[in-house]
Amino acid sequence: MGHLSEEFWSERYKTDQTGWDLGTVSTPIKEYVDQLTNKDLKILIPGCGMGYEGEYLHEQGFTNVHIIDLSIEPLNAFKERVKDFPTEHIHKGDFFAHEGKYDLILEQTMFCAIDPALRSNYADTVAKMLKPKGKLVGVLFDFPLESGP
Repeated sequence: MGHLSEEFWSERYKTDQTGWDLGTVSTPIKEYVDQLTNKDLKILIPGCGMGYEGEYLHEQGFTNVHIIDLSIEPLNAFKERVKDFPTEHIHKGDFFAHEGKYDLILEQTMFCAIDPALRSNYADTVAKMLKPKGKLVGVLFDFPLESGP
C-alpha cells in the first residue's frame, strides 16, 4: 500500500510523474458545477492534487470549497496559483482521517488511485462525511485487476 503514503505521492510530484493531471478542471466536473446554483454548498475535493476543480469552483463564486491531499507539493502549487483561496479550506492530510460534513464531495481521481481493497473504506468514509441529502459526484474508474480468462 505504498501508494497511500505521503512519500509516494510527493515523489510523483517532485519527479513530474503526474500523467493523470489534466492541467485544468475535468469536463464532467465542470459541466456538473456549471448547473449548480447554490454557491454556499460545503464542498470537499478529496485527493485534489493540483486542485483545478477547487480553483474552478472558487472562480465561479463558491464560498465553502475544501480541498485535501496527502502531499504538500500540489497544495503549495495551488496556493501559489489561487492566492485568495481561504487557507483554512486547504487540508494537508489523510482523507480517511478527515473530519467534516459536506453537502457535496467531488471525486476526480482519488478513487482509482487507491488500492482496490480500500474502495469499500472510501465508500464508508464518504457516507460518514455527507450531510443528509448530500451527494458524491465524480469521475470514477473501476478497472478490473486482470483482463479476461
